[in-house]
Amino acid sequence: MNLASLSSTTFLVAGFALASCAPEATIEAQAPAVQPQNVAIQPPNSATHLPGAASFEQLVAENQAAVAARDYGKIVALSFPDSLFDHIARQSGKLSKTDHSEVKNQVQMLVKKTYEERILEIVIDPSNSIIQKTQRGRAYALVPASLLMNIDGQRVRSTNNYVAIEDDGRWFILNPSSDSTIKMMRAAYPDLAEVALSAPRMETISQ
Repeated sequence: MNLASLSSTTFLVAGFALASCAPEATIEAQAPAVQPQNVAIQPPNSATHLPGAASFEQLVAENQAAVAARDYGKIVALSFPDSLFDHIARQSGKLSKTDHSEVKNQVQMLVKKTYEERILEIVIDPSNSIIQKTQRGRAYALVPASLLMNIDGQRVRSTNNYVAIEDDGRWFILNPSSDSTIKMMRAAYPDLAEVALSAPRMETISQ
C-alpha cells in the first residue's frame, strides 16, 4: 500500500479525516490555535505511544498536548484503535502485523503532511460532553469541534461533533468527517449505528 492509495481513502486520525479533497484535524480544547511546524515523525507504536487513553478526560488532555507538540505518532495512537486498523487492513487485503505497521506508518506520514499544509486552527469543547453507552455497553461521548483549514487557497471552517469511544478499556477520538467515513466507522463498530453521527458543515471564511 502506498501513499497514493491511502490518500484516496478517507481515514480517521485524531479526530480528523485524511482525504484527498478535505483533510481534517482534532483536538485543542479551548486553547489558541497551534501553528504548523516541522517535527520528526515518531513511531506510532513506540513505548511512549500506547494506543488510546485510560479515560475520556485523559484522552482530551493527551490529544491536546500531542497536537500542540505536533507529535504525529501520539496523534495516530489516540485516533486509531486496533479495530479500525483491522477493518482497513481487511479492506486493503493487508492482514499481517507487518502490513498493519506499514499502514500505521503511512497514515502518520499523511497526518504530518496534512498538519503542515492544511491545518490553521483546531478547537474542541468537551465541557458539555456527556459519556453515554450504546446498547452493547460501549461508552462514547460526542464532542463539539471546529477546524479551520486552507483548501486550495481558501480558508474553510468545518464544524461537527467528533465522537470519543471506548475500545477494550482504552479511549480514542474519531471524526465523522464524511458519509464514507461514517460508513467506515460503523463497519468497524456496528453499535455506532445507533449514535447520531453527521458529516461536518463546511463554510468558506475567505479567499
